Amino acid sequence: RTAPNLRETEPIKPVELEHIKATMEHLPEKFKVMLEVHMATGMRVTELCNMRWSEIEPYQEGLYAFRPTEHKTKHRGVDKTIFIRAELVERMRALKRTGAKDTDDSVFLSWGKGKASKYKGAIQPSGYRHAIIRAQNRMNTEREKNKLPKIPRWTLLQIRHSVATMVRQLHGLEAAQAMLGHSSIEATQIYAEKRLDLAAKIAAKLAQ
Repeated sequence: RTAPNLRETEPIKPVELEHIKATMEHLPEKFKVMLEVHMATGMRVTELCNMRWSEIEPYQEGLYAFRPTEHKTKHRGVDKTIFIRAELVERMRALKRTGAKDTDDSVFLSWGKGKASKYKGAIQPSGYRHAIIRAQNRMNTEREKNKLPKIPRWTLLQIRHSVATMVRQLHGLEAAQAMLGHSSIEATQIYAEKRLDLAAKIAAKLAQ
């Protein structure tokens, strides 16, 4: 109302899967696993970086349930469950290193390099974002040397939109809502059991 000539923000668009996979090839293993979990779940960046082992438990054969203590809709009294395939959980476990604080059960840990190679705590969203940017730079430098066209940059905010688009195309709108936890409080209360069951089925089938 106060700025009638102000242009509206462009809607966030999904990323081409091929562009994500090309970037992934240039990521260190830790961030590669993070991106794979991100793509397999569509969770928010803060939820991914704040994952804790104490919030992850077996759900059914081949699936684990991640129930974040803190999430965007917590203030509405809504519980959240994000399903992760067992093979991804095993890859997350393989990232564990000795030397971390016993009181910190963060899944994705930040470490220094060389003489500063000490535990620094959970990876922050900024660290994840910078890792993606560095990988994109390496990828496009290599493509330029090979006289290939550069791949457009994409951001972490686009991942969630990519997953939503993929799930909707493959399984329909209700499946996308179930996968990402989008609903009013009333709808969640009515369809909670149905939605959890559907989200689990989609998580088990969603391709990497």
